[in-house]
Amino acid sequence: MQAIQKAKSMMRYFPIFVDLHAVPPLIIGDAPVLAAKLRLLLKAAPVVEVMAGTDVTWRAAFAEDAGVRWRRPINGPTGDARDLDLRAAIAAIKGRPLVIIETEDAALNHSLVAAARAYGVPVNVPDKIDLCSFYLAAIVDRAPLIVAISTSGMAPVLGQVIRAKIETMLVPHYGQLVGFLAACRQQLVVCTPARIRQIQRAIIDGPAAQKFLAGDAAGAKTHVDALVEPSQSVRHQPSLTVIACGTGETALLPAAAAAAIRAADHIFYEPSVSDECLEIARREVTLTKCDDRYDGRYDDRYDIRHGPNTTLKMLRNSIESGAETVLIIAGRQAVLDLQAARHPIMRALAHAALPASYIAAGLRPVVASAQIVPLPNTVSVSAAVMAADSRLPSRPAGGW
Repeated sequence: MQAIQKAKSMMRYFPIFVDLHAVPPLIIGDAPVLAAKLRLLLKAAPVVEVMAGTDVTWRAAFAEDAGVRWRRPINGPTGDARDLDLRAAIAAIKGRPLVIIETEDAALNHSLVAAARAYGVPVNVPDKIDLCSFYLAAIVDRAPLIVAISTSGMAPVLGQVIRAKIETMLVPHYGQLVGFLAACRQQLVVCTPARIRQIQRAIIDGPAAQKFLAGDAAGAKTHVDALVEPSQSVRHQPSLTVIACGTGETALLPAAAAAAIRAADHIFYEPSVSDECLEIARREVTLTKCDDRYDGRYDDRYDIRHGPNTTLKMLRNSIESGAETVLIIAGRQAVLDLQAARHPIMRALAHAALPASYIAAGLRPVVASAQIVPLPNTVSVSAAVMAADSRLPSRPAGGW
């Protein structure tokens, strides 16, 4: 188990999407497995160049395809890839967005792979993991929506099974929703980024997307207008969400807590919060660790009297900037303190520096909600306090 957890800390391969329109990708070899690779590349590239022998068995299948450009750098009696003009092939590799190779000759494969790596060209040799610098993913094509699943070349069948499950989730025309959302953004140019994301999530999860996918574009537009129109929707107010994440295992986070982390613009977190908990946040999120700004006493982290860099003042600055702000605290004691409405942050938010004098939290089995406490300048703090599963380690003797 420990080895598995260490392996999760870094991806072996970085997933990217490559533009194949400017320069054609290249396939070199005669192996039958290359036919499937060519068919796949033609879904994304207007032209694919192929270096193969004259008698390649799968050539006839692409005889009428204008997107395949055949090259024949063959010198020798066999007429197949074993007589490949190595110098011409290496020259052809340079500058390609990617190259796929299988000449069925190990030494020739190694020479071509070495050339591709020297040129910085991504190279793939089917079923030869040690020769590959990239892998072809299992793809769910709902263009312009593309979902790619990779098992780093180690378990392609697993990727295929996951792809099949995702395909059942997304109807064939689901990708058209991308264009609809792009058009809707034109109505949101005056909104803050946080508000834009909020409205777009409401479109995707609500009746607007359902009607659009059902062919009722006019009905979908009506729902979007209702979301955007201030008189028919709640004006966006920046908010603070305080989350007690326990050990930080995402499987134990309530759905509402996970959603708040994913939607956040700025996350403040205590040092004991796990990386796993932070991993689910947006890539663009601002992360602020709440540690060396304090004198070490737990309660003083949220005491507004301890200078300009206290957590509370940094939280206020973030909220007043219009950012969706989240504060994550960890540990069993934090969970219990929030559930019992005695955590220092709750006392700090109710301090005299804020208009409200107290925050009254109503207890629930998993989620405790607190009333809205207004800040100056009409900005409000909605302290939606969410506590994770309390089956967690007890508080250390010396405190957190």
